Amino acid sequence: MKMSIRFWQTTLFVAVTIVTALVLYFNFLPAIKNSIVEVAQSELRHNLEDLSSKVKDDLADPGSDQSISDEIERISGVYQIDIWIFDSKGNEVKSHQSLTQPGDLLDDFVEKGLEKKNYSHADLDRNLVVISKPIVDGNKLLGVVVISDNGTEANRALKVAQDRLLIAVSIAILVSSILGFIFSEIIATQIRRLKEGALAIAQGNFDLRLKKGLVPDDIAELAQTYNLMAEKLTSAFKKLADKNDDLRASREQIWTVIRSMSEGVIEVGENGMINLTNPAAAKLLNCSVDKLIGNQLEAVISEPSLLKCVRRALSGHDSTGICEYHKRFLLLHGTPIEIPESHSGGSEKGGMVLILQDFTEQKKLEKAQRTFISNASHELRTPIASLKGFLELLEDGAKNKVEVRDNFLATMQREVDRLQRLVDGLLTLTQLDSGIDSMDLSEHRVDEILSEVAAASGPLATSAGVDLKLESQADKARVICDKDRIVQVLLGFVDNALKNTPEGGKIVVFSHQSDHSVQVGVRDSGSGIPPDKIDKIFERFFSYETGDGRTKAKGSGLGLAIASQIVKAHGGKIKVDSKPGEGSTFSFKLGLA
Repeated sequence: MKMSIRFWQTTLFVAVTIVTALVLYFNFLPAIKNSIVEVAQSELRHNLEDLSSKVKDDLADPGSDQSISDEIERISGVYQIDIWIFDSKGNEVKSHQSLTQPGDLLDDFVEKGLEKKNYSHADLDRNLVVISKPIVDGNKLLGVVVISDNGTEANRALKVAQDRLLIAVSIAILVSSILGFIFSEIIATQIRRLKEGALAIAQGNFDLRLKKGLVPDDIAELAQTYNLMAEKLTSAFKKLADKNDDLRASREQIWTVIRSMSEGVIEVGENGMINLTNPAAAKLLNCSVDKLIGNQLEAVISEPSLLKCVRRALSGHDSTGICEYHKRFLLLHGTPIEIPESHSGGSEKGGMVLILQDFTEQKKLEKAQRTFISNASHELRTPIASLKGFLELLEDGAKNKVEVRDNFLATMQREVDRLQRLVDGLLTLTQLDSGIDSMDLSEHRVDEILSEVAAASGPLATSAGVDLKLESQADKARVICDKDRIVQVLLGFVDNALKNTPEGGKIVVFSHQSDHSVQVGVRDSGSGIPPDKIDKIFERFFSYETGDGRTKAKGSGLGLAIASQIVKAHGGKIKVDSKPGEGSTFSFKLGLA
């Protein structure tokens, strides 16, 4: 069944009007409903204030039950409402209920009133508007008054508003239908004229011209455009020859873009012959452009994943994949080339285009991320499991034994502190990696930095029975750094030294000045680091056994990783000198101011 433009335009006009009217209807109706509810609640509040003031003195007098009963009977009859009076303990004193059924809501209102809070609730679907108010004398709670209305007036007002909105919507739809039909008839008449003109051009008649007529400006402009098209159509054929030159120029531009792309591009014909490639593809495939162009792809490349991607694209399907080729990870995307057929209107296969991207760095990053997440999960699991175990033991009865309970709580506190240090370390590393935590660089004296480190570490060294000393040859030197971050790094070095230095050992915080920099660091006489572990100690969560029963595993495993990132942000690198049994030295350089 053919449908005219008049039908479509009229239908669209009416549909838009209906949608607009319904949107307005469903937006205004809730607002009207809320206003009606607010009016009903306001009226109830006025009644509640009146009732509260009248029963306040009676509640204060234990012998005035009859007075309260008479008052609520009078007010209930005057205002057509239900009333409940409760004393300061929540016990019902008097009530009058005949119009509403608040049910369990009544308990909620009493509870709020006993908390000295006003409370209100409206549900017109249940014909219910309820409010409550505590009755107080100074700071003393005398009782709670609850009143409710069946919402008859509110529902009646809401029904009137709904009816009037529906009438307005109906009138709008009727008017829009009439206007839509008139407008569509005007448009359809001119479109028929345009159709006649188009058929004339198809038959070779370029002399037909259209009149504007009584139509909107857009349709009139369309008729004018048709007349202009008819005038210029002949000259357009003459310009087609010039377009061939433009196409050749466009092809040159496209080839220039392909040649400069960082991604590799290879065009393979339907016979598997390489017709085009760019230098990036030759580099990724570790061969020359001359070796690729004019040869069968399978004769040059033997990687199965790459050949599979090409064959799938040659069969007419988009294909993607990842392959490892000459120690590189390549992201592959193959797209078939379809050549339009001039007669059938379909298309035939014309080869494919293969895009290659170097995915090696992303692969390394993904591997590093997976390793990091695995290590972080493992480190977090241990304190969490320990806390869970202690909690279960406490629940099973250990909490009733004071000594056991206190011991468990102290151990749990240590595990929480360990978990906090781990989370803080992860947050710091994340900020340093992302650049969010930028360095606050300024001039500082070296002796002030070392003194702050010694002051903070001195008590810990004393309690561990280790001698902590300062050896500074650059006291007056000034360096450019973030003082707080450098102190954090040196304190981390001292902390590691304390963990690996036995009682009676020695730790030295030192500095040496050269022409353009100052070397600062920490040297200890501890157990030292095995040579095969030195390259790994800056990895996140790395720990090792010292060989004498001492281990760094009690830390978060993030201290040296954070220190390395901080020093790197200062343009330096941490140097480690260590021999098993002879101690270790951690140091780095800071630029002079």
